[in-house]
Amino acid sequence: RGDDSSVLARPPRGKLRRSSQSLQALVKMVGESLQVYKGIVQLCIAKFRDSEASNISMQEASLCTLRSQLLMALHDNAAVELCRMEPCHKLAWTLDACLRDHLLDERRLKELITFFQLYDNTSKNDSKRRKIGNGRAMGGDGGDAESAGGLAHSSEEPERLLAEAGMVLRDPSTLHLLLTAALWQLEHCVEIFKLPADSKDLLFVTRLAELALSARPQLREKRYSFPEPSSLLVRTFYPIICEYIADAKIAKLQRVGPRDVPPNPVNDDLVDIVKNDEVARSITMVYTLDRMMADDTHTAGVFLASLGAALADISHKSHSEWSAFAYSLCKRLRVMFDEGKVPVKAQLWTLAFEGVLQRLVDTDHQVHEQVLSLLLLAAPEMTEEVVVNCVKRAVKETRRNRRRWKKAKGRAEEGGDQPATAAPPPGLEDSYLSIYTALANKLEGRLTEENCPDLFALIKPQA
Repeated sequence: RGDDSSVLARPPRGKLRRSSQSLQALVKMVGESLQVYKGIVQLCIAKFRDSEASNISMQEASLCTLRSQLLMALHDNAAVELCRMEPCHKLAWTLDACLRDHLLDERRLKELITFFQLYDNTSKNDSKRRKIGNGRAMGGDGGDAESAGGLAHSSEEPERLLAEAGMVLRDPSTLHLLLTAALWQLEHCVEIFKLPADSKDLLFVTRLAELALSARPQLREKRYSFPEPSSLLVRTFYPIICEYIADAKIAKLQRVGPRDVPPNPVNDDLVDIVKNDEVARSITMVYTLDRMMADDTHTAGVFLASLGAALADISHKSHSEWSAFAYSLCKRLRVMFDEGKVPVKAQLWTLAFEGVLQRLVDTDHQVHEQVLSLLLLAAPEMTEEVVVNCVKRAVKETRRNRRRWKKAKGRAEEGGDQPATAAPPPGLEDSYLSIYTALANKLEGRLTEENCPDLFALIKPQA
């Protein structure tokens, strides 16, 4: 099942690897040296594990991408012996093929089940523990320790490879594939009238997502497991999603025209689950974008309203984990606005822009720029009260980011580690100010120093 609604929908990964100068430089540096490769992998693991950020932003997640894509770039470069010694090679290769086809099909799902079977909590036993401790690595097929994976770690932490496999799964594109696969399995449950709790494939895909999202805590705490899906997820959240999937399918079969957002769109049960379960939250984001892509404003409205309600109660520090979703939502909302499907006065616009995007404007530099660009585009159609409030909120976040960037710069100059919130790419802050200046010019008379003083204080150096 493909899904181009995500910011992660990109050209084939093989092509991206070949075109990445930095990745190819690393491939050249590694050559066929297992020692150099191990050093780079361990550096990725250490930086991912020890990042100061309490939540995983795209910056931290990119370390997972580097870990898997360096391995696959070496595979592309025919570093056969090195790949044979890497226990995660089979996993990375299978997932790379899935991403190439935009599909986690039954055959590859079975391959993943086989790969993780050694770590299945329901079948793990002491003899398997001893087998790992004696040098056999995850992903082996009965061969000796060398053929199974020469990167296996000491017997003191034999299951650390499970968390390292979780890093491969945590690569944003791979995680998105897993979340999409979970939704596809839920759709299948609806079609064949099957309870989610009875779908073994759904439960396994859920476990992969759980492992991906728990990889860093496992590395930090040195407590490794292949998590079972929570009862909340399987017996409460999944049935809720199935209800909406069934409703959307019935509406489509009956050829019901565009449906408005319900009068009271917030689903309180969904809000509570999204606040407390990371897998549920991630699946909700993907399904929301899926409904936006399908122009299903009725269902998308419910999910946007619920996400907005959850955001109001979630720590601001965790917003960085929403950055990919926010970027994709910006892009899709702009398309729907340009096509006349979601005018500014529509409830869906309010739920998406004011309820979600303005709360997430500071999650990432690109998100920040996209939200401001969307505001510039839509501002002329907003009432004066709404546009002033929107601009004030945006300026507040921009100024807060500026303070973070200054702190980051100061710490870097002192020789400290690079913090999670780095300065924006060169020229991007100028882009923010250019958009604010364009807003002030475009809405001259509606935006004034009296009703929006912070805006004019921000752009005065540009005037």
